[in-house]
Amino acid sequence: MEVSSEIYDENDYGSVTIANGNVISKYRFNKPTTTLDELQHDNESDIIVKRKKNEFIEIEHKKSSVLLEVGLQLWRGAFLLNDFILNNPDMFLDKHVLELGSGVGITSIVASMYSKKVICTDINIAGILDLIRRNVQLNDHYQKYRNNIEIHELDFFADKWSNELEKALADIDICFAADVIYDDDITIGFIKTILKLFKLSPKLKEMYIALEKRYVFTDCVVAPMYEFFLKKFRQETAGILNYTEMPTNFKQYFDYEKCKELVLIKVNRI
Repeated sequence: MEVSSEIYDENDYGSVTIANGNVISKYRFNKPTTTLDELQHDNESDIIVKRKKNEFIEIEHKKSSVLLEVGLQLWRGAFLLNDFILNNPDMFLDKHVLELGSGVGITSIVASMYSKKVICTDINIAGILDLIRRNVQLNDHYQKYRNNIEIHELDFFADKWSNELEKALADIDICFAADVIYDDDITIGFIKTILKLFKLSPKLKEMYIALEKRYVFTDCVVAPMYEFFLKKFRQETAGILNYTEMPTNFKQYFDYEKCKELVLIKVNRI
């Protein structure tokens, strides 16, 4: 049985099917003007703010997949996280950042607009790391620094990561992840990975997790996967880490339906 992300029916992303059966879609956004070097002056030295223009990130992805390969699609939480980064460029400016469960890589591409280094990671199933490499190449003109995205395999269930990966992780300042809360076993591995990262990376102070609550309507309305994540997080990280649900009413730069079920969580050391 295959599943398909709802976002494909919300907007026309100009999707074109390519030879391997995937599609390439164009995701429109307005990149905010944030620095003085993006301003112009007229002949009388008055500042002219550049008019914002539509820009596009091109992403190769699948339009449907089996549950274990949902990272090959785009989901709503990634767009919320993209907007969060565009609303807080100073937070990411010249930082070393890590994305867990990167999927098709769109949020790492957005972070590369500001960050000095982006470590983009996922488990290497169904050719997902090669897919990320192709998407990074399609959008390398957005990188603040040339070749500032590194792509590594990171398995939530691995007992040990490669020496190369652990060396890269030692310098990260910020970590983020989107749309990784959809399976209880993966959630357990995700939480163990969070704990491991905060232990391994002394500079890591905070992490941001974006997701969409998926409700089940029975005798009462519940979001079981989200509630399982919070319960296990409290159990496994007690006395070590804290979490806060953050407001999501910041400015929207990407085209998608920003529904009330979207959640952004901040994790930090106690």
